[in-house]
Amino acid sequence: MKEHSLTAPGRLPDPAGQAWPPHVGVGGVSLRGARTAPHGHSPARALNRVAEWADALDDPATPSGTARDFPFGEVLEHYQALGRAHASPELVSCLRALYRRLPPARSAEEAVLADWLPSTFDQHDGDYDSYLAAPMLERLAAAEGPEEVDTVLDVELLALLADLARTEGEALAESADSRRQRQRTHAALQALTHWPELAPRARLRLAGLSLPPPVPRDDPSLASVTLDRAWKILDETPELVRRAAEASLLPTTPLHDEVMFIRSVQLFEIVYRQVLRCLERAAAALSVRDTATAGAELGDAVRRVESTPSLFRVLTTMSRESFAVIRAYTDGRSAIQSRAYRLVERTGAPRPPGPFSDRIPKVEVTGPTVQEAYVSCAAAVDGTALRHVAEAMARLDRGWRAMKRTHWGITLKIIGNVTGTGGTPGADYLRTTAAIPLFPLLHEPQERSGAHAEEASDV
Repeated sequence: MKEHSLTAPGRLPDPAGQAWPPHVGVGGVSLRGARTAPHGHSPARALNRVAEWADALDDPATPSGTARDFPFGEVLEHYQALGRAHASPELVSCLRALYRRLPPARSAEEAVLADWLPSTFDQHDGDYDSYLAAPMLERLAAAEGPEEVDTVLDVELLALLADLARTEGEALAESADSRRQRQRTHAALQALTHWPELAPRARLRLAGLSLPPPVPRDDPSLASVTLDRAWKILDETPELVRRAAEASLLPTTPLHDEVMFIRSVQLFEIVYRQVLRCLERAAAALSVRDTATAGAELGDAVRRVESTPSLFRVLTTMSRESFAVIRAYTDGRSAIQSRAYRLVERTGAPRPPGPFSDRIPKVEVTGPTVQEAYVSCAAAVDGTALRHVAEAMARLDRGWRAMKRTHWGITLKIIGNVTGTGGTPGADYLRTTAAIPLFPLLHEPQERSGAHAEEASDV
């Protein structure tokens, strides 16, 4: 199948005059964009269904939990077919007005709806969080109580990863001769195989789930195998998590590559949140001299960070020309706004204030950092008890810096040396920050860092 450039004449209706490529998959449009019937492009069906649903808000006999019946499907059909940036202004206004009318959330379903709606009308003031529907995913993870946050976050991660694999498997089934689509589908299947390291606590909700090794890239069954394994996970995913995962996909364009991009960034965001939670618990454990717990928490963070190359292999299939179009629609929605990422670095060790502005909210760590707690603990306990903690810190430091270097390399490949969407110098900024360790103590001379740090500093 011939693959077209983004300047090829498009066949999709586009109110902004943007010409989209005519093919489906990598470098082209999404299946939703290509397959949506004319009524899906029109906002009429979504407007009618939202109006019907909203009328029930004024009915005192309406039972709680009606958010379950909200017409997500009709709204998503329109948004995903045209892109968030090209959604009907009438529908956008309708959803904004509905958000203002919503009563306080009384259930997890209502919280999902209330947290999701702002992402549908953020065309002019959106940020990183609203692009990813991050508040919705974050509050859903907390809905079952603090003891379940880690488990639900991992279930969310697995659902998003399975949905990414499903999307790429369906695209390959539609364009079997596309070399680039085959490469991405294989990368997505490989990433799915790494789910036990990326989302280990998902086992608590998806007991018995196991996946065989991925098939080779050139295997004729790659599309069907990928779809089979993705659906195996999605069918087992709790209904509300699956619904939230589906709703969190609001690309600004109908491009297939943006679907992959959003899913990839959502996956990294959950990895950052889980690493942050591990670091917070490790610092607390070191503060009370519990070195065993601290080592286990740091080990959990290590396994998650060391599994991120499987996610980067999917992301690196993005072409420079596709990303240039996506960037034009996502200005102001920069990864530098990620609170979880910046909190990971500030929970690791004290560091100078980073850049912040109206677009980059300031983040603060109130308790001791892992490095500070480690130094305090080292002054009070036997060195042998801290050896495994120091080793885990060194391994995490090495993995975190490797992850940042990979991010820099991919950014250089797909956007070059242009200014970042958050106003940073772009790839040059990432190159500089990639060299900054998570635990600077490990890189200091022995007389300052102590014997344990020196032993572990082979990084």
